[in-house]
Amino acid sequence: MQPDAAHWLGLLQNQVSDHLGWLLRFPNHEDGGSLLPMVWDESEQGVLSPIALLKSPGWLRMLPPEQTCDRMLESLLESWLKPEQVGAVNGAEWLVPEVDRAGILLDRTQQMARKQQYVALLDGLCSQLETGQTWQLSYDAEYELQLLIGRLPDPASPQWVGIAPRVPVATPDRDPPIRWIATDRSNTDHSNNTDRSNTDRSNTEQNADPANPTESIDRAGQGSFTQPEAQPEAQPEAQPELQTYLQQAIEQLGEVQIYGYYGGGYGQLHRYSLVQAMAASPESAIEQLLLQAGFLTIGQFSGFATEHLAANELKQVEALQAELEKLSELRLYQFHFWNQEQVYVLGRLNATIWGGIALSSRFTYNP
Repeated sequence: MQPDAAHWLGLLQNQVSDHLGWLLRFPNHEDGGSLLPMVWDESEQGVLSPIALLKSPGWLRMLPPEQTCDRMLESLLESWLKPEQVGAVNGAEWLVPEVDRAGILLDRTQQMARKQQYVALLDGLCSQLETGQTWQLSYDAEYELQLLIGRLPDPASPQWVGIAPRVPVATPDRDPPIRWIATDRSNTDHSNNTDRSNTDRSNTEQNADPANPTESIDRAGQGSFTQPEAQPEAQPEAQPELQTYLQQAIEQLGEVQIYGYYGGGYGQLHRYSLVQAMAASPESAIEQLLLQAGFLTIGQFSGFATEHLAANELKQVEALQAELEKLSELRLYQFHFWNQEQVYVLGRLNATIWGGIALSSRFTYNP
């Protein structure tokens, strides 16, 4: 660690306490969160990006390659089908109530029909890929997501396509502890330079009334993963046949609902469907796919929510914010795991080192 980074980290540690993790908790995270100072040295850890942050602790990893595309899709199909066949997030049977109170569980005929649609979609995609990779995204054993990305056989203009299910998110999309201005490059309706701290995301999570269940909406290569900040990504030149095929297949497959935290008055249901993305490199395809799936938020940090704080608490949070605002190019990356929120607020210390905070916070399910 370079001397200036070590000095800054020591200063920030004086501002960070266990109590701050409690103050900066997300809604329905009654147990509070863990707040830690951190640095990222690009000379040792590579270029800072969402994908690099996910790979560093092992949350995102490429699964061993299969010899054939069919073998790869067999494993992928099992992972994608399990949540809707069981009827719950991650295929966790304990989440399904004894009585299907929301009336959302699929019968055997529906399950088989949808499986055939998945097989047809993936077979059609597999036939057009030159190479494919399966990636697993998982914070712990309670939730995992498998992504498929593949390269299309066009040597003159390499293109990568990705496909994955949406990510269900238990945390309500209200009263976030950190405010930001969106700078992501997704193809959703996220508008640049729009303050999204108190607005609905395109995939905002909602709770359902158990007595009158309503639908919740999900939020939304081994090479070097890089990310040009706050610039719209140039989309690859046309692959209209494949894009049209995937879009039509996804629309035909449609969506189903699955149970999340439903018991104990939480009443959470989630929409479950596939999303796609296309980009000029594998790293960009993964990032775009995570944006489309509602897993990733990229933004410019604009402050902490302080309206609910007492005077002595406000002083602590303002001191932390003042230290962070001394950094240049402040950015925010947020990962929306199903029941876990992971937030990084980072800014430049010098040409190769970033410093900031990492906030980890888990949804508190207490039926």
